[in-house]
Amino acid sequence: MAAQKKNKNKEVHTKKAAKLTKTASHDYISSNFWRKNWIPALIVFATALALYFSTISFDYVLDDKIVYTKNNFVKKGFQGTWDILSKESFVGYFGEQKELVAGGRYRPLSIVSFAWEYGLFGKHKNIDFSDPVSVNKIKKYSHFFNALFYAFSCLLLYRVLCFMFYEDEKNKKWFLSIAFIAAMFFVVHPLHTEVVANVKGRDEILALMGALSAIYFAYRYLIKGSIFALVLSGICFFLGALSKENTLMFVALIPATFWYFTKADLKKIFIASLPAFIAAFAFLIVRFQVVGFGFGKEVVELMNNPFAGMNAGEKSATIFYTLGVYLKLLFFPHPLTHDYYPYHIPKSTWSNIIPLVSLLAHVILIGIAFLGIKKKSVISYCIFLYLITLFITSNILFPIGTFMNERFIYMSSLGFCIFAAWFLNGYLQNKIGDKGQIIALGLSGILIAAFAIKTIIRVPDWKSRMSLNKAAIQVSPNSARANLFMCTALFELEYQKTDDVALKKDLLSKMTFYIDKALHIYPEYGSALTMQAGVITERYRYDRDLDLLLADFTRILKKKGNESHIYRYCEYLNKRATDTSTSKLINFYYNIGTYFADSRNAKVLAKKYFSLGLQVAPSNPQLKQALQRVAN
Repeated sequence: MAAQKKNKNKEVHTKKAAKLTKTASHDYISSNFWRKNWIPALIVFATALALYFSTISFDYVLDDKIVYTKNNFVKKGFQGTWDILSKESFVGYFGEQKELVAGGRYRPLSIVSFAWEYGLFGKHKNIDFSDPVSVNKIKKYSHFFNALFYAFSCLLLYRVLCFMFYEDEKNKKWFLSIAFIAAMFFVVHPLHTEVVANVKGRDEILALMGALSAIYFAYRYLIKGSIFALVLSGICFFLGALSKENTLMFVALIPATFWYFTKADLKKIFIASLPAFIAAFAFLIVRFQVVGFGFGKEVVELMNNPFAGMNAGEKSATIFYTLGVYLKLLFFPHPLTHDYYPYHIPKSTWSNIIPLVSLLAHVILIGIAFLGIKKKSVISYCIFLYLITLFITSNILFPIGTFMNERFIYMSSLGFCIFAAWFLNGYLQNKIGDKGQIIALGLSGILIAAFAIKTIIRVPDWKSRMSLNKAAIQVSPNSARANLFMCTALFELEYQKTDDVALKKDLLSKMTFYIDKALHIYPEYGSALTMQAGVITERYRYDRDLDLLLADFTRILKKKGNESHIYRYCEYLNKRATDTSTSKLINFYYNIGTYFADSRNAKVLAKKYFSLGLQVAPSNPQLKQALQRVAN
């Protein structure tokens, strides 16, 4: 009797689950899933790992120094965990919290993973991150884990998609399924190279893993009624948010997923989504306690707020220009660059056709999305998935520090990948008829192959600072940042490492070209002015044209008064002053000191340069009077 009662209760639960969700198959909620689907799962995982396995020999580049190689908390290993969790994400690099970007940054989980990685594989080896040979001992682990996490996230995506499309595809071959094709589109999409090949991109990977895991466990609750699954869903969502704030957008997308792809009633959907709401609220409380509100002071530096100085019309037009670029890159990911800084993306107005077309396209997309809510159409869901996850990095809500970046569309590309797979292997296949499967499979294969080839071509660009900068300057010649970075890379990686005078002069010519272009694009670019000061002092070693050197010094100091490199070089010139050069130096110090005292009211700087003048001419009455004037 007891056995019969147990079987009856099991049958009742199974029937109830079938009414609540389209994914009620026992095969899809048990370990049998992996046994029956090991071939597509292996292909997804292995392809992802294979595409990025070569990165294990790559260097650390770009912001890796902020989150890893020059992060003092990471270098503590396991002991740095609490510092990372309890402080804003830039503190480990700068030593203090700075308002560099609107809202600050609190993304500790990926940085914690770096600290633990360093604790396991690096700390005991006394790694010197300034020594390429020493860095080889740790960088392979950083890149391997990025590729591994990416492969697992693609596998998790395939698992979740199998839940979503089970009812429509339970009788299909795995290689014809929307779940498999969509997962493969995601695996090979070239836009993901920045996320995986750049170690810093781990925050994006972990954030998506957290969101997908939250959906997976919420699905298990809907099917099996497991409270433990709900708890795991909330934990995963919270961890995803700790990786990157983008995860918060899934507060809306988790219930939307269940609305579109299950037959669960609103009460069940609410309960399944509740852990995400609670986790999001908890994260925001923690973030506020650590970072604060963070929006009080406007960021005016162009490289941290590219919209600085724009009026409302220019800002909105430029934002929609970037949104149009995002759409284009989803369908046609070429050319790719890591640098979308001013003015690779041009300042736009509404008289420009691109923002207008982009606005129209997005209005149409939003209209289609809302019209499809009642019918629960897949295209409606895909549009919402794309737009909602992109919204937080679109600059519409608040400035994010740059016009756009390929990594910002990492989550959003899910919407495109699911749509493309559904359109080819669902909608188009049904419309064409008998030959639909062959045509759909062929088109899907062509797209997967094309994306994979582009990814294979793009990945080596991330091998080193030099390869990355060379690739960027080809695509982003109008970016002030790309030109500065190219000049800096040439200086540090080639110019300083050769004694060949002819080669040095050739490199100096190239460096001058790039730094002059950077300052032509953005004349007040502080970092570029510093680099230019370095270039012109190197030029002086060969041409010995003191008049030209001092004229360039004057120009730079009038734009960036407190330039330490120029001050130190002036001390060098003083020690080697001749009768001819002394008079030129005196005039330079007096003129620039007077400029600071009168034009900028910068008495401290005026004192410094008047004092430099008195080092070479201690009895000069003009300099003495000038110094006394600013001292009073």
